[in-house]
Amino acid sequence: TPPENLETGEYKFVVRGEGDQTSAELDLVIYVEEKVPASLDFKTDLPTLKGSPDTTFRFSTTLNNNGDKDLTINLSADAPMGFLPKFSLAGNEVSSFLLEANRSKTISIELEPITDIPAGEYPFTFYANGGELQAELILTAIVTGQQNIQVTGVDGRLSAKINAGKMTPIQLVVKNTGTAPAQGVELSASAPSGWTISFEPESIEEIPTGEQIEVTANITPSEKAIAGDYITTFKAKPIDGANETAEFRITLTTSTLWGITGVALIAVAVSVVAIAVMRFGRR
Repeated sequence: TPPENLETGEYKFVVRGEGDQTSAELDLVIYVEEKVPASLDFKTDLPTLKGSPDTTFRFSTTLNNNGDKDLTINLSADAPMGFLPKFSLAGNEVSSFLLEANRSKTISIELEPITDIPAGEYPFTFYANGGELQAELILTAIVTGQQNIQVTGVDGRLSAKINAGKMTPIQLVVKNTGTAPAQGVELSASAPSGWTISFEPESIEEIPTGEQIEVTANITPSEKAIAGDYITTFKAKPIDGANETAEFRITLTTSTLWGITGVALIAVAVSVVAIAVMRFGRR
């Protein structure tokens, strides 16, 4: 056991062993170096992660205790506004743990968005405190924009009235409430058999974030369509997104002229029958 105030340097020893008729010696050299100060060290292979506004960013980090004493580690983070940080060790959420001397542990750090996060870079600092020792690690979450297309009618109306066999224009509104522009939005519709629907314009080159574009849907129902309510689905699909749909209730009415004509034909038929009855009844 060396004394407490032993100076650094080279120390030589001779170990002797003696028996009844024999003896042996062993030369030993011990080098005494300066004591390495205790420290905490943080490492990660991926300090920057990229994801959408609803992504939970997960960082894998390693914390090293480079001292000869066990440390109780307390974890904290200076997280950006709108994010909730969480720490876990071996799958269990923790805020503190014991880190043995000259050992390391893997800590998983989660950064979860809890509000609508605009696109951008969000750096944050992760702290590990063990007594008088502290280590910190700067991590960055890059939030990419995400488009959000909605299809509706003017003033939010999802219904319209049209006439059989006649083209009727209906105004639609295509909105982008997301955090990134919507590119190459194609318009289409699902309508009852025999109906035709065209759009002006047929596609939208771009809808910037927070803006809307008005579109005209020209609907022509079949001439033989029966009066009543029909469901028509309008669709808008960005070039790199999924179909967004809206169902409209279309009320189809028949032409008044056809109604008048029908009444007239019935009246004529009734008159013919009445005259026939009167004529043949006299005989």
